[in-house]
Amino acid sequence: MTDINKKIKYHILELIKEFEVNGDLPYPVSMRSVLKGITNGAVSGKYIDSKSFGVFPNLSHENLREVTSEMLEETSIIAVENVRKRKSYFKIADVDYADLRNNFDKIFGLEPGVYKSYSDIINNFAPVRDLDESEASSKSGFTDLELLYGNKKVGYESGLELDFINDLANSGYIKDIIEQPYKLNYGKNNKKKYTIDYLIQTYHNHLILVEVKDLKDLSIKNVLYKYFKLKEIMEKHDIKTHLLTRFEDEWITYEDLLKTDVNEKLEDFMLNRLIEKRSFDISDKKEARLHIDFNELDFQQTIIKNNLKRTGKFDNFVIHFNGILDNHE
Repeated sequence: MTDINKKIKYHILELIKEFEVNGDLPYPVSMRSVLKGITNGAVSGKYIDSKSFGVFPNLSHENLREVTSEMLEETSIIAVENVRKRKSYFKIADVDYADLRNNFDKIFGLEPGVYKSYSDIINNFAPVRDLDESEASSKSGFTDLELLYGNKKVGYESGLELDFINDLANSGYIKDIIEQPYKLNYGKNNKKKYTIDYLIQTYHNHLILVEVKDLKDLSIKNVLYKYFKLKEIMEKHDIKTHLLTRFEDEWITYEDLLKTDVNEKLEDFMLNRLIEKRSFDISDKKEARLHIDFNELDFQQTIIKNNLKRTGKFDNFVIHFNGILDNHE
């Protein structure tokens, strides 16, 4: 980076602050006029006393675009689209903005800051099952999200979904998001139907389908069956698919559980009990807690990494070997 570019970046940040204080939107053309020292501009004429006024009289559109592009990739600023005027202005990113963005890249297995070519595939999707605002409850409803290119009202059907989409928006991670974007046909003769939670378009143009589940639901056979089928379908369209949950304020994926070590004492207890009883239920889980220190993440991970078959929800569950008992004896 050249010294002149460093100086331009400094004055861009200072100008964004001044524009916000004065109630002006910092569009690139307006900031360039101030930096060039144009006195008769509709906006720039108001900033004659600014310390940034006229500091770069020869600043070109290309040079400004180069510098602001670097700042966007560095996440020191974000671009916000004025939908009505069809052009974007800049805002200063929050202090933790870059870290939050990188954290979601890590969660989704993406390389930070590596941009894909823009795709309008997301425009082919729309909510396939409308959420009714009149039926909103304490666990479902709509919220206004501030996306990278404008605001959007987005539906949610659980507190966990609401937390997830708010975290995405607050980290400046998404350009667009669609709730209930795809209906999956599954089961015998594909007669059953299931609607996926969200399709997101990231800041670097990746498309990701996300299913958000409570941690206790992550290992349910039917949940995993639908996830694997959906993943297989979407790979053909270059759309990533993730099954996501939260544990102790951290978002984790199904794949994360496969990568980390299991609680060996819990694993031994569960597998031995399955060999003895051919099943494992809430009473066995309670007994395990008397002898072993483990949390819900350990429990779900043991089921998933050992390819066990779990049916039922919450505490009303039964676990079996996945149909091939001899493999575990």
